[in-house]
Amino acid sequence: MQTGEISHEALLDHLYDGVYFIDEAQKVSYWNRGAERITGYDRTEVVGRSCDPDFLAHADAEGSALFEGKCPAAVSMEDGAVREREAFIKHRDGHPVPVMIRSSPIFNSRGEAIGGIEVFSDNSSKVYAKHRIEELEEMALLCPLTGAGNRRYAQIQLRNAFDELRRYGWPFGLLFVDIDHFKQVNDTYGHAAGDELLCVVARRLRG
Repeated sequence: MQTGEISHEALLDHLYDGVYFIDEAQKVSYWNRGAERITGYDRTEVVGRSCDPDFLAHADAEGSALFEGKCPAAVSMEDGAVREREAFIKHRDGHPVPVMIRSSPIFNSRGEAIGGIEVFSDNSSKVYAKHRIEELEEMALLCPLTGAGNRRYAQIQLRNAFDELRRYGWPFGLLFVDIDHFKQVNDTYGHAAGDELLCVVARRLRG
């Protein structure tokens, strides 16, 4: 088959990313296979559906609705702006899916917005990698019992403080704290009580 014989829709169906169009009435007019795979929605369920706040429910990492509850393709169609950002969309099964979204208006030959398009790609691997890095950083810098910074964390903070002192003259203070008679707590009430005492002190210091 020659390239000229392939329709635009057939080409879009071969994309790994999800793609959908909305028309002037803000109803979905096209839904590719990538969108089916990422969201779980079959095109027969979506084409002709209004791009309302309940559909896909674009949200940030805290679960707050984006774009005033509208789908980004509709917002781009309204103001003519191109948008790109990380977000979460609602899968057909109800769970959130991390995605990178890009939306833009569709214009006719007279420069009038007659629709909108959104392209979204699965961002799960990036989000997982970010969370994993954060977990590893916590393991390397925080005490697993109290959640307070460990010796390595203290060394990093001190190095940064001395750098700021040398570069900007910013002074800093260092406080040494000891728990009086801590060994007696362990000997009298057990190590579990001692651990709890350490956690309480750590919470107080963080507060």
